Amino acid sequence: MRAPYPRAFLPSPARSPGILPPYMSTSSSPALAHLEAFVDHASRTLESDDRILAAWLGGSLASGTADAYSDVDLRIAVADDAFDAFVADWRSLPSSLAPTVLRRRIGTPDSPIVTAITPEWLRFDVAIVRATAPERSGDRVLFDRRSAPPAAPPSARPDPADRLPGIVEEFLRVLGLWRVVDGRGEHTLMVHGASLLRWSLVDLFLIENRAQRGGMLHLNPHLTAEQIALLESLPTTAPELNGALARAFLPRARALMARLGQPYPDDLERATFAYLEGLIPHSPLPLGEG
Repeated sequence: MRAPYPRAFLPSPARSPGILPPYMSTSSSPALAHLEAFVDHASRTLESDDRILAAWLGGSLASGTADAYSDVDLRIAVADDAFDAFVADWRSLPSSLAPTVLRRRIGTPDSPIVTAITPEWLRFDVAIVRATAPERSGDRVLFDRRSAPPAAPPSARPDPADRLPGIVEEFLRVLGLWRVVDGRGEHTLMVHGASLLRWSLVDLFLIENRAQRGGMLHLNPHLTAEQIALLESLPTTAPELNGALARAFLPRARALMARLGQPYPDDLERATFAYLEGLIPHSPLPLGEG
């Protein structure tokens, strides 16, 4: 049965939660009450469907780091005998929770995720799993009527530093492609490449800080003031930005890999700099430093 959409969790027309001033404490923010009201409504609606055996709240609302701009991350366990039909009718799931202006299904057939946006731009995702799915560490249980909820198998959290060699190699590969797009006059692609290089620098910062980032739109809490200032000081045009990113990224990557006992790709770096000769105004670091 479809539950009515409660006006109680709609934002006031006078102030949308998306434009709360940054100095407003999130602990007293009306937007957080608005999000929690949506979670309460969603929990009651989902629990009224007999096919849904359990539901959890994840993301920043579950971890206590939510702010006025957070979305709602839900996860539901559906009975095995109803799973396929439930997933096939995925469009009715967001509609049962709120009016939407966008609803999409992403993920895989066995682990679909329904993502939606309401007219007030409240964003929510619902991950659909089978009834045998265990709880996830950090999630808040909304309800669970399974007789014996499966226990999550012990698993070691991956070390972000294990990704560092691949990040450095990919940075040098994309940096080298600068010669290709410059030679072809593909300036739009050059801007795209500079964006990829910038995100490689962000990944490097997160590994430096031993940080596990949460939501895609929640970055500053995991960076230092020096790192944020460096990112904000970067040039805005692609050629200058590429050079600045190389000068910022490569020395730090070399130093971090040395501390971690990881071999630095010197041969790839030398070949890349030789290929880019004339494009980078100043060498990112003395060649042969490794």
